[in-house]
Amino acid sequence: MSQETTVWGPAYNEYRFGDSPSDVNKNLPVSFGTVEWNILPVAIEYKENEVRYFCVPLHDFPDPTKFVPPNTYVSSSSYACFLFTNGKLFRTSIRLIHDDQARNYKNVTEAYAHAVNTPVFSDGTFHYEDERIFYYSSFQSDHTVIETILKGCVKPDGNFWNPYPMENTSQTTSNSLPSSSSYDVMISYCHHDKDLCHKLYERLVQDGYRVWIDLENMYGETVTRMAEGIENSKFVLICMSEKYKSSSSCQLEAEYAFKTQRCLIPLIFQKGYKPTGWLGMLAGLRMYVDFTKYNFDTAYEKLITEIERYRKQK
Repeated sequence: MSQETTVWGPAYNEYRFGDSPSDVNKNLPVSFGTVEWNILPVAIEYKENEVRYFCVPLHDFPDPTKFVPPNTYVSSSSYACFLFTNGKLFRTSIRLIHDDQARNYKNVTEAYAHAVNTPVFSDGTFHYEDERIFYYSSFQSDHTVIETILKGCVKPDGNFWNPYPMENTSQTTSNSLPSSSSYDVMISYCHHDKDLCHKLYERLVQDGYRVWIDLENMYGETVTRMAEGIENSKFVLICMSEKYKSSSSCQLEAEYAFKTQRCLIPLIFQKGYKPTGWLGMLAGLRMYVDFTKYNFDTAYEKLITEIERYRKQK
């Protein structure tokens, strides 16, 4: 007697395409904090329509099988990202971040492959797509991405449905972006310090600052997004640690911010750390804000004082 096989499939029943940020927030296990449209971060790679988003750790959801198969280990860094255009939800993106226990999420990949149909290979990337789900993996060492899209529901980038948002969109330079797309602050950090950086990001957003941060390399081509983030931010926070100094991408960010004459504010994120080498030269005699010497609230207030002091000098 053959055993019946049940094919697992993700279920986002509470989150309907076309919902407002407030609608989605009401159904989250932990409220995002603020979902005011003008405060939500902007996904700047969408050139035609303004797209904003917020992210929620997968571990916050009491039933993780909505997003991943049963009995699947998911790293604590993994999260769900909700993207909105014209105030409406048009995409749910599941970001599975690798760690020592989860290297490739092979079982999750296979489960999504069974839940959808018509495998497609394009531009070195596998795609599985139907009316409900769009899956792809970049096969990089740092993340796997699973997207859900409802075709024909909302118009991102002027199209009814477009799984490749960077293609067929107008290529405007960062200098031509409207002033409304500019940011108060960019946070430059390394992955090792992400927990404290994300906490800082959420606090700044709650206090009304427009913040650019690359949450786990979320969108688009990393170098292009980094350059746009720096060029369109007034202040760049340099989150200093030995891990930051040893990262070539962090060095690229910091040196480009210096070259473009952004206002740099160094933050100490490693107890007892004293910047040396290229980072010591870049930080120079600037005033540091030490997030390891004080509690978070005290250090945060010192940071705000520095930001406002620089603003008055302009």
